[in-house]
Amino acid sequence: MLHLMLGLALSCVVALLWLPLLSELLSLLGRRPTIAPPGLQSGEVPRLLFLVPAHDEELLISGCVRSLLDMVYPGIRRRVIVIADNCSDTTARLAREQGAESMERTNADLAGKPRAIAWALSQIDLRHWETLPWV
Repeated sequence: MLHLMLGLALSCVVALLWLPLLSELLSLLGRRPTIAPPGLQSGEVPRLLFLVPAHDEELLISGCVRSLLDMVYPGIRRRVIVIADNCSDTTARLAREQGAESMERTNADLAGKPRAIAWALSQIDLRHWETLPWV
């Protein structure tokens, strides 16, 4: 009886040690090769455009911009634009000082983040966005 219990306990320990390895192996077998999105060469990382709508965010905008610019991603493949929406503080200036681009919008009748983003997108020529060099 003791041998049976020891055998069962040993089997459980072995199974617990092998399950993560087995799981990883099955995961590797199930992965499909990645296909680059249209317009990208194989191995090329996509360009990222971060639009950050902000209304009087001088206390937090510097940290937000630093976070986006410090992430592990090629700097020439990402762009950070802060949309200073109806700001009465130094949000736009602080965003520029941290290295982001800043677009200033003043339209109190159409305030709000969705409208600020729509406005910014209307200011950017998206047809040429991918072809412009980002430096």
